[in-house]
Amino acid sequence: MGSFLTTTGDHFSDAPYFNVPAAGEGGGVQAYVSYDIAPPWDLRLTGSGNWLSDAQYYSYGAPHVRSKSHADYYFVDFDAGYSFKPSPSTDVRLAGGVEYANFSTKFTAGVMSGGLYHYDYGLHNGFWGVGPHIGAEGSLALGRSGFSLVGWVDGSALFGDLSQSGNFAVESSGAGGRTAFSARAYAGVSYALPIPNVDASIQGGLQVQQWWNVNDTALGNKGTSHASETFWGPMLGFELRY
Repeated sequence: MGSFLTTTGDHFSDAPYFNVPAAGEGGGVQAYVSYDIAPPWDLRLTGSGNWLSDAQYYSYGAPHVRSKSHADYYFVDFDAGYSFKPSPSTDVRLAGGVEYANFSTKFTAGVMSGGLYHYDYGLHNGFWGVGPHIGAEGSLALGRSGFSLVGWVDGSALFGDLSQSGNFAVESSGAGGRTAFSARAYAGVSYALPIPNVDASIQGGLQVQQWWNVNDTALGNKGTSHASETFWGPMLGFELRY
């Protein structure tokens, strides 16, 4: 599945010098493979990578500043699922397992001098964590049209580490233990492709991802400030069963 994402969240801050938003827009991919071990039980491995960036211009008095921010993150889930049918037209899967996530957020700022922007300031936050993951997904067939309403929700608690380095007013770096959390949801429409002897479908919808404590908002906090990120946007996908 592929997606276009935009983000809202806490701002980077090194007041009174800089106060800029996190990365703004980008894209991502997500794929999974599932294996039926003993129906209705299955095992599933899911991976997702996402890349966002943003650039802004602003001014503090005389100096003009151009900032660039990047947020790259990926996560991998491995879970066991149990599927059942509450009704003839409804399918539900409940799952639980483990998740690993890795975030890299970078910010650079350039001050105009001599008609050029000099990128002399930077901040990098890196987070990784691993922990339990739970989720639920379902589909509701709309008669015999081939269309279905589909959706899923999941979440995780991640135990890991956040590191920070930068050179704003002073050189600074640090690291500290960090517990982060995530909640994600998707809702859309699926269409079963009318191909003989092939069980395949396409789908599209909207996803929302909320991540807590995966970032720091200020330079020099050494893992003590806790920032959140919200990613959302459309998602398109293709599914093949065999």
